[in-house]
Amino acid sequence: MGYLPGENINLGLGKETTRGTAVTPTLWLAGRTPTGLNVINDKTIIQETKGTRSASKGSIITQQRAEGDIEFNVKNTSIVALLRSLLGSVSSATASGETVVYDHTVTVDVDEVQAPSYTLALSKPNFQDYEYPLGVVSSLELTASPDDLVYAVAQLMAIKENEHASYSPSFDGEDYSFPHQKVSIKIANNVAGLTGADAICINELGLSIVNNASVKACLSSLNPVDMLANLVEITGSMTIDVTGKIYHDLYKAGTYQALEITIDNNDVTLGVASTPKIVITLPKVSFEGLTEDRPIDSITSESLEYTAHYDDDEASQISIVVTNETSSY
Repeated sequence: MGYLPGENINLGLGKETTRGTAVTPTLWLAGRTPTGLNVINDKTIIQETKGTRSASKGSIITQQRAEGDIEFNVKNTSIVALLRSLLGSVSSATASGETVVYDHTVTVDVDEVQAPSYTLALSKPNFQDYEYPLGVVSSLELTASPDDLVYAVAQLMAIKENEHASYSPSFDGEDYSFPHQKVSIKIANNVAGLTGADAICINELGLSIVNNASVKACLSSLNPVDMLANLVEITGSMTIDVTGKIYHDLYKAGTYQALEITIDNNDVTLGVASTPKIVITLPKVSFEGLTEDRPIDSITSESLEYTAHYDDDEASQISIVVTNETSSY
């Protein structure tokens, strides 16, 4: 059979019509590293009094599922499917002044704990391919730094692994990535104030969204029967050069702020005048930690740890608007 180059391993996603019924993937993610998706066995060791002085008499699988991750460059088309599974709700509308460009608003579905499901497809050319029905995204961590593209790591879960005939991965040539210089961050007293706020100079940005997905197990099934999302936790960090005491004072006073992260590849034109764009709005952020780095041979910087809370005025914890040429998800 030969060897399997890691670069040949690819992950696909297909939106399920019936929850848990596998479908053909319609989207393939180009990973920065091969996906870690794999079958997982939970096992228990059998210990019985048989007078053998052996610590174990065998082992048995108690539950079987699939888990893993995928690290990828953030792109304006594929990211929406992952965000939909992570947060639960997406609404799509034609972008202003356009006919074939769309804005997709992703928010937390507060009434539904069954995370939107996708069939996950694992392509291993010339080896054995696999499908994983009822796959969900349980977390996503986004990173932006001056020496890289904007990238993310998504954690994936699914109810089981099935062998599948060979897939033929294909990738969307109009799924655009984002260089770090296309990222801007604003902070204001509230969401309304973000419009007039100036972008601030950030050295590095991190954002983590976790939906605490867990398996729903039944005594009658080796595999989970569902994947359920729980409370959404949103945290992150920013590194900023110390040029004043504004962030020190916000941290010290425990003041809430609105935070907006805009990722806009304005080197590319979509439709008439739109661009590939992701706008993340966190209406109510608290700064939970502040640490200054004070090197003797360089300038001082401060690292801010933040947490996003539900904001009653905006009726939102997070809103993400993604602009692309896909009509719906």
